[in-house]
Amino acid sequence: MSIILTPRLTRELSTLNTIPLHVRWGIVQKNNIKLNIRISKIITNPPKYIHVYLNIIFYKFHIYNFSSLPIEINNIIYKFLTDYINITTIIKFPNSYPYVQPKWSLYNIKHNIHSPPIDIRHYYSYILHRHNKEYKNDWTPAVSLESDILNLLQKINHPEYIFI
Repeated sequence: MSIILTPRLTRELSTLNTIPLHVRWGIVQKNNIKLNIRISKIITNPPKYIHVYLNIIFYKFHIYNFSSLPIEINNIIYKFLTDYINITTIIKFPNSYPYVQPKWSLYNIKHNIHSPPIDIRHYYSYILHRHNKEYKNDWTPAVSLESDILNLLQKINHPEYIFI
């Protein structure tokens, strides 16, 4: 990464890292599914690389009314009735960024869905592969890190197909 271009990425990361991204963008809960996005870690080793770890978590809440139980016990029960998918991606910025697109890869995925309808790891790996392939052909230095994350989020923000 050249010395002239590093301030752009530094500025973008400092702006995005101030508050959780779902709060920054005003993403609201829909169909008992909540989204949480944040930059969890930044590893820098200039001029070799900069890696940004992005954590995306989908929560699905199952609501049941146990009216005969106290509210404290209901809250404990609800903790066990929440499904989640926790996706951690790595954004690898090349030395020639922003003239060359960053590469996205799946770092880790955790979930507590007992019998998902599809292979969750394969599904999200495929979406990241398609995202990288799209930008390989259509990348422009005008794409900011924020718009890149929003573009990916638009592709993966369909967890209702997995939470059956």
